[in-house]
Amino acid sequence: MAALFHFVFELLKIALLSSLYGLGILILALLIEKITKADHINNLLKSKFKFWKTSFKIIYVSLFIFMFTYWGDHGLGDDSYLPIGHFQVVYQSDEYDYLEDKHGTQLNIRNFTYDASNLYAEANQDMFG
Repeated sequence: MAALFHFVFELLKIALLSSLYGLGILILALLIEKITKADHINNLLKSKFKFWKTSFKIIYVSLFIFMFTYWGDHGLGDDSYLPIGHFQVVYQSDEYDYLEDKHGTQLNIRNFTYDASNLYAEANQDMFG
């Protein structure tokens, strides 16, 4: 249920961002048209709502696709992911942070930080220690 709530929240967030970015693009296009007196931009902006709606759709689809990439996926619901580079992720589930190798083996960690090329963490040998 938490994952469904979070997914709906993400869809609403993407819609709001798309609306604002589309409005920004429309304002930018209107400023460029006003400054340059370009006829081809003027023809494009005859229907400002149609221009905004097209921008909204393109941005919405782009942000939706980005949501499922390595850089945009941060988990839904109770699970969360923190990309740390080189397609490695720190996972968190039920308040426990862990790393996972390609075989699915988990290494529980706590008190972690990272910089441009390294992850620094305290390893926890048992899950409840």
